[in-house]
Amino acid sequence: MRMIKIVVIVALAGLVVGSCRPVSEVQPPPTAEPRAGAEVSAVDQEVLREIRDYLKESGSTLDALVQEVQRRETLERVPGGIAALGTDVRVAKALVGAARRAATAKGVDKTTAALNRLQPALGNLRSQIPAAIITQHLERALVAISTSSAEEAVNLASGYLLKAVDVAMQSPARIVPDVMQDIERAKSSVDKNNLGKGANQILAVLNKLAGHESIEIVEKAIGEAAAAQQAVGREAWPVISAELDQLDRLLAKLQEKIEGETTTVTIEEVPEAEEEAALPVAEGEEVTGESAAPAAEAPVPAPE
Repeated sequence: MRMIKIVVIVALAGLVVGSCRPVSEVQPPPTAEPRAGAEVSAVDQEVLREIRDYLKESGSTLDALVQEVQRRETLERVPGGIAALGTDVRVAKALVGAARRAATAKGVDKTTAALNRLQPALGNLRSQIPAAIITQHLERALVAISTSSAEEAVNLASGYLLKAVDVAMQSPARIVPDVMQDIERAKSSVDKNNLGKGANQILAVLNKLAGHESIEIVEKAIGEAAAAQQAVGREAWPVISAELDQLDRLLAKLQEKIEGETTTVTIEEVPEAEEEAALPVAEGEEVTGESAAPAAEAPVPAPE
């Protein structure tokens, strides 16, 4: 927890360190009282005190601290929301491609390994669908209304509804149903302490969200992956191939909705010489040379 606080302090202070300085070289802040009107100096003293205490406890350096700030800033720039959802679809498509190549080679272990990675990837994709996220916030609001005291119910439910509105507002209409105004009306009822009316309005929104196409697509994809996994045990390669083809079409349909562009599904046979380089690595297998490269997929049109 303290590390987070220090990182925030360094970021706000805008410290720039040109060389590595050990703790022994970080001098304690002056003890003299700040001059009149020198509020900034007082803040600087607190910043230095916090940093010096942390460096002393951790044995770290100012350079290392600044590098940590930069690393965290880089992580914060990683796209989220719809952009991240599009990336997750491409991850799933890449795993489908790996499974198809393994199935073409009739490799039970490698097909199983690819499908084992695909299942959690699809589960994560399902949880990131905007309609699913909105549903989760609405369900939390209903629980708050039914299990909390009146005052706490208003605060909690209103907060969850606000989050649901935010997701609906930031999501393209092609990937989420038009429920923003309905959620806002429910929030207005809750804010006015009319919890019964608010709960009924939330239920009406949940009915609109139930079975939304985006959720249905991913759930069908999960089913196709499970069917392919069961077929591996029987070594029913034609069945596996058909399930993976359908899975690829479903993901392409979802990708089109997310990115707003037509995605063409191309299913090609992979030459035998290329299969080994693209297959997923089995547990305990050494990764060397070209086999360490990720599986290449057909180019996907960039989002507008």
